[in-house]
Amino acid sequence: MKRIIPPKTIGLLSALVMLLILSACSCTAHTSTSTSTENLIYDYELIYTYHNTDYDKESFAKLAELLQSKDILTVAGTDYTDDNGILRIEYQLKLSEAEPNYTIDFTRQMQDTIVLLAVFDYIKGVEINFTQGDYTFGGVPIMREQAEKVFGKTIAPFGNTKEKFTKDFPDKVQTVVWQPKVMDTVNYYHAMGLDE
Repeated sequence: MKRIIPPKTIGLLSALVMLLILSACSCTAHTSTSTSTENLIYDYELIYTYHNTDYDKESFAKLAELLQSKDILTVAGTDYTDDNGILRIEYQLKLSEAEPNYTIDFTRQMQDTIVLLAVFDYIKGVEINFTQGDYTFGGVPIMREQAEKVFGKTIAPFGNTKEKFTKDFPDKVQTVVWQPKVMDTVNYYHAMGLDE
């Protein structure tokens, strides 16, 4: 004997299914917008608080800790001179026999540089160095002109207002890719002079 489902029950089940589908869609939409904020590679609001402040070692060391490499490296120090307009950031490597290699992410370096050049319109270039003992790797600054060529736009206008820096700038920075054909690995044995 077949059971016949009353039309009211079918209607209620259909409404329930539609309600579940709609709530699932709204959850997905909500998740994707909140994820885009979580996926930002910088705290743009906090970095902008340094906008065009005069250089001093302590505050710029704190600023360097807001850049991408801070997750894996310790900031050893910073330096800036008006003579050449180059901001130097030095990261301390922690290479060992157990972990003898550090591979530099040049895309991260360029993104960090672009962010700094937007925040400080008086900086002409950024030099990022990596040290292990007495050994330093780096020493070649990324100049504003080079960064703008990679970025594809003039950088300074994005630092003119907090709104531009925090709203228009982030998506553009995240699309930057830079892979120069240069040595990208620092080796413990080489840095410590043990490979001779």
